[in-house]
Amino acid sequence: MIALADLPFSFVESLGFERLMKHLCPSYNLKSRQYYTTFICDKLYGKVSQKILELLKSFEKISFTSDIWSDSCSGVSLLSLTCHGITEEFERKMIVLKAEVFNDGRHTGENIMEKLEGILSTWEIPKEKVKCVVRDAGANMKKGVSLLNVEHIDCASHKIQNVLKEGMKAQETFITTITKCKKIATHFHHSNSAQDELSKLQKIFNQTPLKIIHECVTRWNSTFYMLQRILEVQEAVCLYASTTNNKIPQLTSEEWMIIKKLVGLLKPFEDITKELSSAKVSVSSVIPLIATLQKILDDFDSTDEHIGETINVLREELSHKFGFLENEILFVTATFIDPRYKIKFFRNNSIKDRVIQHILDLLGDSETSAPLSSRNAKRARLNETENSTTYKRVSFRETMESLMDDTSDSEEDDVDDKMTRILFIF
Repeated sequence: MIALADLPFSFVESLGFERLMKHLCPSYNLKSRQYYTTFICDKLYGKVSQKILELLKSFEKISFTSDIWSDSCSGVSLLSLTCHGITEEFERKMIVLKAEVFNDGRHTGENIMEKLEGILSTWEIPKEKVKCVVRDAGANMKKGVSLLNVEHIDCASHKIQNVLKEGMKAQETFITTITKCKKIATHFHHSNSAQDELSKLQKIFNQTPLKIIHECVTRWNSTFYMLQRILEVQEAVCLYASTTNNKIPQLTSEEWMIIKKLVGLLKPFEDITKELSSAKVSVSSVIPLIATLQKILDDFDSTDEHIGETINVLREELSHKFGFLENEILFVTATFIDPRYKIKFFRNNSIKDRVIQHILDLLGDSETSAPLSSRNAKRARLNETENSTTYKRVSFRETMESLMDDTSDSEEDDVDDKMTRILFIF
């Protein structure tokens, strides 16, 4: 129960737990906190870690995700390392190997490398077994993993956040409007009486009472959720702001329009962030997801007086930060061999030949590759410009499916034939 519910050891000495156990089993002699501390940390940990060691040794290759989390209030910093592997039965496994306390000075690349190397050593993982490490784009993390001398790539979600940071600074009207919304959210976050009053006003409009979400500076989507919620309770907020005793900024009709359009613009970014943050997402989905996001952005009106400049900046930043993907053999190979995607999202027609050759090289017999056709493939993207308003709801999934449907069957058959020949040879 302590492990599954992530409870503190002191829970076994709490009055509520003691009463519960006395009611369920009066004759049971309740163990002390010290007993469970010893049992879990010494006996149980040893048994579980041995099973994990055996599992790690069964993986042919292992990839990792790593990040540093810091709490400014307590001064605690943790470096996490999570491994990802596939069993012989092709079952995907994810294991948090350690959350290492980072209390020995600055988060330098050298210190990060030392911590990561120590964790790998503890779990008897040779560097030759490491396929790739996914880390954020911070200079210290880049240096730390580079010093570890293993392959590593940027976290796509972190790069999306950086794209949005630049986009949100593009127009002064955005900054002014969002600043007002932050003040509104802070007002209700710090005052229970204000929140109660807002709930009463929502009931007047026959709405289910909702709390305004407070922004977290390290998570861009918290800004989206804040704006989305303020838009949902617009009537109640306007009525609250109109009363003489309540001091929150009043949003103009133009600012409400900006919020509405901004929520519509940010929704696809929230969709892709959720997809990329999923525990079961694969690197094979990065190219398709970015291509879908680019298509959605292309459909927005960049001449819009309220958000046009921001749209252009988002397009430029997205292209700048993800334009390299089709040059990275790791990304294109993963996408190519994923039966959901194959060549559907590649813009460069020569990629499939390069990937097939790379697969042959990996299999260890590049000389057996057959001549490849040089037929031009259609770009797996929609070129039609649809009439759309900048504030309508855009379906990320529907756009992605439309891009996938745009690739001709003959192209896919061509790829399938070549892959079948390769598998037959090997």
